[in-house]
Amino acid sequence: MSDYEICRQLLQKGMEFKVLVPISTKEGKEPNHTRCTPLPVRTAGYMFNKGDYVAYCYDRLSMLSDNHLAKRALKTGGIMWRLSVECSFNIVLSEEWCYTDTATIYTTKDGKKYFDDKCTEEESDAICGAYRCAQGMYDPLSQKACFLISCTCCQANKPEIQVKLW
Repeated sequence: MSDYEICRQLLQKGMEFKVLVPISTKEGKEPNHTRCTPLPVRTAGYMFNKGDYVAYCYDRLSMLSDNHLAKRALKTGGIMWRLSVECSFNIVLSEEWCYTDTATIYTTKDGKKYFDDKCTEEESDAICGAYRCAQGMYDPLSQKACFLISCTCCQANKPEIQVKLW
């Protein structure tokens, strides 16, 4: 099975994987980040409605129209894959790779360097439909989401996430 076929199989199953791309000195591309809009803020006692969900769906589709972000989301697997699966798998398999400051660098024993890019926490939150919600006048904002935020639930230092069922 070729690398291409392995990637396609992992994509079809929604499994996380990495694509290690050699870092060469001739690839001086500028970092390419999708500029996510800040998470929406809701006041204390706000009642979510279908309009909020529809707005989230439009925002998500708009963000995923950036092929580089769609590629990172699809490679993440899990809920991020599920929310971006409408994007073509060919984006991951054939699109050029862009080195960004969110990339993880891997160095081999012989000194060759490779990178794999991933979604930022901000991008993951936005794709999963996160909202910042006021608890009260002097309480800190909590975070609520349309879908469980994959990168957030793995971190102990993040506030509790509440999932809103529509």
